[in-house]
Amino acid sequence: MIYFEPVTYVCYYHVLLLLLQASTNGWMTAEEYHRWLVQVFRKKDECRLLIVDSYKPHKSQDSVQICEERCNADVLVIPGGCTSIVQPMDIKCINKPFNESMRASWQAWMQEDRALTKAGNLKQPTRQDAID
Repeated sequence: MIYFEPVTYVCYYHVLLLLLQASTNGWMTAEEYHRWLVQVFRKKDECRLLIVDSYKPHKSQDSVQICEERCNADVLVIPGGCTSIVQPMDIKCINKPFNESMRASWQAWMQEDRALTKAGNLKQPTRQDAID
């Protein structure tokens, strides 16, 4: 599932199925997670293991029950604070370079001459600024 903040997106992808879902506040709720389990992760013939973080909706009894009964999957919860141990590729190889790149882009953007608001503050970057 690709999870976005509540804005309009136009997607031009050649895929068989693309499920886009958004909430008004940008956070996934238990109901949205349950919908993802049933519609995307859904039941398969073979038994599977779903590894989730310790976000409350992921480890709730309802979620575990849906996984076991409707998706033919067992659930394993990664304890809080253990991401750097159990997902080192995510922390060191994906997130770190991405964050460093975003920080460098932000600093370069801040150093350019930018328009000011009526109060004299810098105007916030547009979504296009973030893409560029």
